[in-house]
Amino acid sequence: MSTERCCVIFTCVFTVVSVTFFCSTPIVGLTCHKHNPYVINGTQPPDELRCPKKCNCTYCKEETELHYNHDVLCSHQQLETIPSQDTVPTDAVYYHLQDNNIPSLKSYAFQNLTELGYLTLGQNKLSYNSIEINAFHGLRTLKYLSMDKNLDLHQLLPWFDDLVSLELLHLQHCGISAIQSDVFTHCKNLKKIDLTYNSITSFNSLFQNLPNLNYLYLHHNRLSSIPPQAFKGSTKLKEMSLNDNFLSTFAGNVGIQNLLQLQSLDVAYNKFSCDCDLVWFLEWLGETNVTITDSKHAQCRIPHSSVYHNLLYFAQSVKQLHCSKLDRILTITIPCASAGLTIVLISVLLYRYRFTLRYWNQRRRLRKQYQRICNQGPPTINGENIRYDVFVCYNSNDQQWVLKTLQPSLELQRNFKLCVDYRDFIPGEAIVTNIANAVKFSRKVLLVVSKHFAKSEWCNFELEMARMRMFDNHEDILIVVLIEKVSPKDMPILLHKILTKKTYIEWEEHPEGQALFWAKLEAALLSPNCPQHRIIDIFGTATSTTLRNKRNTIRCIYALYWNQRRRLRKQYQRICNQGPPTINGENIRYDVFVCYNSNDQQWVLKTLQPSLEVQRNFKLCVDYRDFMPGEAIVTNIANAVKFSRKVLLVVSKHFAKSEWCNFELEMARMRMFDNHEDILIVVLIEKVSPKDMPILLHKILTTTTYIEWEEHPERQALFWAKLEAALLSPNCPQHRIIDI
Repeated sequence: MSTERCCVIFTCVFTVVSVTFFCSTPIVGLTCHKHNPYVINGTQPPDELRCPKKCNCTYCKEETELHYNHDVLCSHQQLETIPSQDTVPTDAVYYHLQDNNIPSLKSYAFQNLTELGYLTLGQNKLSYNSIEINAFHGLRTLKYLSMDKNLDLHQLLPWFDDLVSLELLHLQHCGISAIQSDVFTHCKNLKKIDLTYNSITSFNSLFQNLPNLNYLYLHHNRLSSIPPQAFKGSTKLKEMSLNDNFLSTFAGNVGIQNLLQLQSLDVAYNKFSCDCDLVWFLEWLGETNVTITDSKHAQCRIPHSSVYHNLLYFAQSVKQLHCSKLDRILTITIPCASAGLTIVLISVLLYRYRFTLRYWNQRRRLRKQYQRICNQGPPTINGENIRYDVFVCYNSNDQQWVLKTLQPSLELQRNFKLCVDYRDFIPGEAIVTNIANAVKFSRKVLLVVSKHFAKSEWCNFELEMARMRMFDNHEDILIVVLIEKVSPKDMPILLHKILTKKTYIEWEEHPEGQALFWAKLEAALLSPNCPQHRIIDIFGTATSTTLRNKRNTIRCIYALYWNQRRRLRKQYQRICNQGPPTINGENIRYDVFVCYNSNDQQWVLKTLQPSLEVQRNFKLCVDYRDFMPGEAIVTNIANAVKFSRKVLLVVSKHFAKSEWCNFELEMARMRMFDNHEDILIVVLIEKVSPKDMPILLHKILTTTTYIEWEEHPERQALFWAKLEAALLSPNCPQHRIIDI
């Protein structure tokens, strides 16, 4: 069989199948022909006889009509483009393109179809950015347009400017969320708009000035409010559907009461609130003749209640809301008047007894001050607020004088307890916090002034912290020791001011001068913190009545004082007893996670691990033993940081260059910021240049007190003591423990 004959047979079969498909559902009273029966055969223009491929073109007439309309049926053909205008008959009235795969509409796609009255484009793949602005240009006789179920349409743009005869528009199930306000400006003949089952949240003047609009369907959207004068100029509206939205109120300025031809309104399944803003709408429902569709589900909810009321029934009892002007005025006026009257009464009482109140307040303050002064003197060490006799502020260049001269003489010979940084600062704690705690928990602050001290930023900070305590607590805690002459021009302003106004003790190299130096220093350390001129005698000569009142006042003050002491002591005891949580608790599996570089593994295995695990009974998390085999390294590190009480950084030159060590440090920092915990302990086993450090490591070493490893056996004992104290310290930073 030849190829030409096969093609002819296939074409015939396809034509028969197509005609059978299109005519399988006959329409009652509809007569169709291949040609226009009212036109003599052979005289009809060719551009009216053509028909696009895969389409069926017929002339059909209903019994009630007097003429035949040319129908072009291209539905259900899997078309991916609109048929070319050169193939569509120019006298087409009905053009069916629904249920295809058409993705776009180009400009002037229908401009030759000047008689087209009905166009269906539903169930295609149209989107708002694939339809050009002039796509419907030339369709000035179009009355019906359907674009439903184009799920990616999303927006409505001004495509309909040339559709001046449009009456019916269907845009349901299109995923529309935004509509430009001028979309229907030129469509003055619109009678029905269907925008149901979309995601529209708001519209402005979209439905204004549509004088022939009768039916508006907006149900199943996301409308939360109706704009003012939303239907101005659209006075022929008969039916409106707003059900299944998010409307909470229906404001009076919407203008729905001006729609005199409105017959049906559906507001069911909304979220109306039965408040004063809805009163006018409830009253309008009780007066109007408009039919409320599905009134059973038109409900509102009383504020702060879960009870729903039917709108029609609640409209009969709107007086319960008390929304009249008088009720609103009283609601605002009565509380304001009561508050004003209370303020006036309190003001009168305060003014009437102002001198008495001042007297008792002054008595209270003086009694408190007197009691503190009477009980002053050197308090016991390890008391409630005092841990050290004196905090020594010095520069590291003067450390030899402090270690060999000052510390032995005061601690060994005179039994004072000193706070010195290298021994008493908590490892892992911020340097600023260590300084603040040293000033706070020491009875005195001793400044070892030298040229190096005057130039040191940290020494100036310690001096500033001491000055803040002096001003806050009105205490005289400073003792100044001058170990070498310092020029005034080299001093900070605060240090110069202290040296010019305060008696200082000057160090002497001569033995006789040193004896006087130690006597002066001991006397200064034993002196009370309150200056003598501030001790006020509050028990002057008075009558027996005055003394009796004083005794009663003192008893009240003592009762309040001891009650406050009991409460604060209880809080302090709870904080002191906190301590480290037990191992294998809810979130803790290890005492410390050791972060180190593999080049430092020998020091960890032979020095750190035996000393902490065997001798001091700490449980360490180390990678070679405790990381889960087969687990990602990142996950192992994250779990080690998460389930360890502390994180110990073994810092060396290799540590500073290691990417994994930096990652472990970053994970620890994230936990510190997330949980507000102070978990880092830094051990420096060799000197590292700042230029070789990452920024984060350099910042930690400059703001956190670290522990330095010493090769000398005597120094190692102090190293292990510091490390053990750091491991046992609570994770909560000291500045977050309430100062009681």
